[in-house]
Amino acid sequence: DDGLVWAIDNRRVFSIDRATGDHRFVLEIPQNFTNPTIGDLLAEPGGTLLWAGYGEIWRIDPQARSLTSILSGAPLQRPLGLAWAPNGDLLILDQQALTLFRWNGTAGVSIVASGNLLGAGTAPTKVRVLPDGDYVVLRNTSPVRVDADTGEQSVYSANVSQAIALEVAANGDLVYVTSTSTSNGQV
Repeated sequence: DDGLVWAIDNRRVFSIDRATGDHRFVLEIPQNFTNPTIGDLLAEPGGTLLWAGYGEIWRIDPQARSLTSILSGAPLQRPLGLAWAPNGDLLILDQQALTLFRWNGTAGVSIVASGNLLGAGTAPTKVRVLPDGDYVVLRNTSPVRVDADTGEQSVYSANVSQAIALEVAANGDLVYVTSTSTSNGQV
């Protein structure tokens, strides 16, 4: 709503004005060598951001240029993917736990889906919400649909492979980036 896109590049967080393309440096996230993962940024109402990294969920306040841990410890191990569920809960995709969690400040953390297609060796990295309210999880270079109510999982499309990133477009289409080398990526 503020006309900004947020980006993270090599631990540096920037805002990008959609209209002008102007970049503004916000803060540099300190290096953590014990758990160096860096995941999604997600805008919150009120102008703050959530960030999945270093095995925790953090809040970034761009105005104060501050970073505060808001969720850590079990059951989280290596959270990477973040998205808002239609009811306002936070969806957290954990790559090491191989689990899609749901979190809110009142009920805490609960499991939406785990195991099965999210099982060993699948390396899930992203979660997004589909127009019908179900979720799509990018795992092992192909997307999996997860029923929001039951956690049941199915292959989203057998035709999608080598995906390294995905988003759901405003019209509900899945947009994804594929790459098998540094010279032949496609959208």
